[in-house]
Amino acid sequence: MNYIDIAEAAKATGKNQITIRRLIKKATSAPYVRLEKSEFGDKYTLEVNYLFSQYAPLNTYHQKPFNNDSTLTTHEDGTQGIQVFERLLQEKEERIKDLKLQLDKKDDQLDKKDKIIESLTETMKLLPTYTAASPAQNLPWWKRLFK
Repeated sequence: MNYIDIAEAAKATGKNQITIRRLIKKATSAPYVRLEKSEFGDKYTLEVNYLFSQYAPLNTYHQKPFNNDSTLTTHEDGTQGIQVFERLLQEKEERIKDLKLQLDKKDDQLDKKDKIIESLTETMKLLPTYTAASPAQNLPWWKRLFK
């Protein structure tokens, strides 16, 4: 059985270390937890299969795996896998194009917000300014009435 420490478990599941510590403290987790002594102090380790039965593992590979197709062979001129690289390049170019479109949309939203802020500041300038109440207005109502 493989055991990992709290920091590695947090990285493997994408959870916070406090969440992993809560899992370790549960009574049902006791058979899967070990306390290892080291020169720097005690360290809890957790059995990997139990951890992944409680929390799904985090997928660290965001890209498709690179595989060689049977159609890709070494040609006489030494070009191997050019089609794969061209496909990857095309996918990256499409991703860049999508990101540029998203960036343009965000720029448009920022421009709209700037215009709204400018119009609100202009309307605020048109509002009358607040002045402090005169001392006569701070008097109770009955003193103002019988003055």
